[in-house]
Parts: sequence; structure tokens; C-alpha cells
Amino acid sequence: ANAFDKILPEEYIVHGHKIKADLNRVSGISNDKISVIPFGGIPIKNIKEFDKIPERENTVLFFGRIWPYKGLEYLIKAEPLIRAKIPNIKIIIAGSGESIEKYTDLIRRKESFEIINEHISPEKAMSLFKSSSLVVLPYVEATQSGIPPMAFQFGKPVVVTDVGALTDIVEDG
Repeated sequence: ANAFDKILPEEYIVHGHKIKADLNRVSGISNDKISVIPFGGIPIKNIKEFDKIPERENTVLFFGRIWPYKGLEYLIKAEPLIRAKIPNIKIIIAGSGESIEKYTDLIRRKESFEIINEHISPEKAMSLFKSSSLVVLPYVEATQSGIPPMAFQFGKPVVVTDVGALTDIVEDG
């Protein structure tokens, strides 16, 4: 035993059942010492102010940081498959992060995309969520995200990849 044994937590908290299983598998921590508390969103107090914003038909929103773990490249590569089913699709990429050129070079049909490569204010973010038809999180890796709870507050369906605890909060189908 060492000094750290005396300060180990009695309980661990994670945001999803898959993360609980991963923690148990990787660390050997007993499942009865791991609690799952779902990740919740931040309530939007002035959400009614956005009621007048109409939904844009066939609009998909990718929102947030532009980083490899968020899987933006896979959404861009999937655009021809999506367009085959929905010819007038518009994919909005809204956020900032690493160089957007890495991703814009992958785009085949520029008219299928709208790119807002900047820090998005809370008001603009709410407007984007309200006007979109669908929110996507094609993440390659994650534990959890605040984006689905925000989308749910605006009544938007969400499509996520099966990583981290994302599928714990999104009903399949």
C-alpha cells in the first residue's frame, strides 16, 4: 500500500453506461463503485424568443469545434450519399478550430454546404439550432457532448456515432 491508497475516491461518477463499462474494464474498478449520472444540457431561458425563426427544410447542422475527433471529414465524405436521398440537402458547418481548408478541400459540391467558420455567439447558435432540420455528431471519439441536449431543447432530431455515452442519450431509430 502507498499514501495514495488512502485518498482514492469511494465512488466514481461517469456520464454514461458505456463509459462505466470502459472504466471497469480498463481500471478494474468495481461496477458498484461507479455511478452513472446522465449529462444534461444548460437550460435556455429565452428559448421562446427563437420561436419566430422558421426551420429550413433539409438542413443538417454540424456545430462546434472543428477538430479531428468530431468526424467532420466523414460527414463531408458522406454528402454524396445523403444528397442521393435528399437532393436539396444543405449541410451547415458552424464553428471554429483547426484550419477549415483541410475540410473544404474534401467538399465536392460547394452548393451543398454553408460554412460559418468563426466563434459562434450564443444567440447565433440558438438561431442555427432552431432553423436546422437535423443535428449531426459524426464523432470519431467522445465521452459526451452538450450538443444533443441543446438540439433537444429546440425539438431537433440528432444523429450520432456510437462512441462514448452519446448513444445513451439518443434513442436509436
